[in-house]
Amino acid sequence: MNLLLHKDWSTLRKLLFLNGAVGESLTEYEAEGNPVSFNTNVAKALTGFTVPLLPVQDLHGQSSPYPAGGGKNKYSGGNVSLGGSNSRTKNETIVEIPSGSYYFSCEKTGDATTFGIQLFDSNNQMVAQLNASQISSGSSLSLSSAVVRIYSYMDQTEFDNNKTVSFTNIQIESGSSKTDYAPYENICPISGITGLNIYHGADQTDYDTYAVTFPAEAGTVYGGTLDVVNGTLTVELKKIPLKNRSWSNYSGNKLFYVSLTDKDEYSSTLYSDCFPAVVGQPRDEQTVGTSGAGTSSSKNLYFYKLEMTSFTDFRNWINALDYDPHVCFKLAEPQVFHLDPVTISTLLGDNVIWTDTNGTNEIKYFKKG
Repeated sequence: MNLLLHKDWSTLRKLLFLNGAVGESLTEYEAEGNPVSFNTNVAKALTGFTVPLLPVQDLHGQSSPYPAGGGKNKYSGGNVSLGGSNSRTKNETIVEIPSGSYYFSCEKTGDATTFGIQLFDSNNQMVAQLNASQISSGSSLSLSSAVVRIYSYMDQTEFDNNKTVSFTNIQIESGSSKTDYAPYENICPISGITGLNIYHGADQTDYDTYAVTFPAEAGTVYGGTLDVVNGTLTVELKKIPLKNRSWSNYSGNKLFYVSLTDKDEYSSTLYSDCFPAVVGQPRDEQTVGTSGAGTSSSKNLYFYKLEMTSFTDFRNWINALDYDPHVCFKLAEPQVFHLDPVTISTLLGDNVIWTDTNGTNEIKYFKKG
C-alpha cells in the first residue's frame, strides 16, 4: 500500500494533524457515503474505515443485462456458407433477439440465386423470413416475438449443381436502415479491481491521495470489503465462465444446472454479464438463477433453455457461442488477505473522504465534547 500525496500540506496543517485532544472527552461518530462529509474539532486518526467492493458493471440503463448482449449488432452467430463442400442448410441457435423492429444486412457472395433465411422463436414458430433479394440488398425485420434460432438454406437443384452462397458480416440492428458493420459485442461485462484510491481533504479540490494496491495473490477482486484501518481485504465474490462446465438437466426438463461447490448456499446473490439473473430456478428463456435456501441444491447455478432437453445439446450450444458468458456468486468461505493499514488523520473543521469505487463507504472518527 503506497501513499501518494496529491499536494504538499503546509507546515501549519501538518501540525494541526498532530493536534490531539489530551485530557479531553472524545466521542466516536459514524458517517457514510461516497463521498462522505463531516466536521470535527479534533485531529485524530480514523478509528474505522470500511470500503465495500462491488462488481463494476454498466447496464446502460437496463435493470439487467440486455438479452442479446446490448451492443448494436444483435446477431451472435457466425458466418454462413452453403453449398460446395458445405451442407445445403445451416441451423443456428443464437442469443435471444427481443421482439421489435430491426434491419438485416450482410455481405453476400457466391453464384447461387435461390436461397433464404428463416427466424424462429422459442416455440419453434417462424417469426420472419428473408428471400434472396432481401438478403442481398438488406431488409427491414419486424419481430413479433423474440428470436432464438436462425435457419439458412439454398435451393436443392442449385446445391446439386455445386452452386454456393455465403453470408458474412451479418448484422441485425435496431432501426430501419443499415449502418456500418460492428461485430456482436457483450457490452455489460463484469469488471473487477486490483486496487483503489482513497482521497481526503477539506474539500474535493484540496486533498491527499492514498493509492492502495491489493496483494497479487488476491488477483482481480469482483466483490468484498476492504478494512482500511486494519489492512484486511475480504474477497466474497467469485467470477466464473459458463463454458466448458459439467452441465446436467432434469429428465424431460429445459432447466440445466451445474453445481458450484464453493458457493454460499444461503446466498442468492448473482451477477450475470449476458443473461438476466433471477432468484431461484428461472422459467424465462435464456435466464440464469440460483437460490439461497440453504439446501444442497442451493449450490446449483441454473440456466433455462426452452428448445433443448439434452444436456449434451446445451453444452454444445453454450460452448459454441462466440463469447464466453460469466457470472459472479458469493463464496461460502470468503478469502482474507492482509496488507498495510492506512492511517488517515482528520483535519480540524471540514473533512471529505471518498474513493474511486462504487459503494457506500463507512467511517468512524472522533469529536471533542
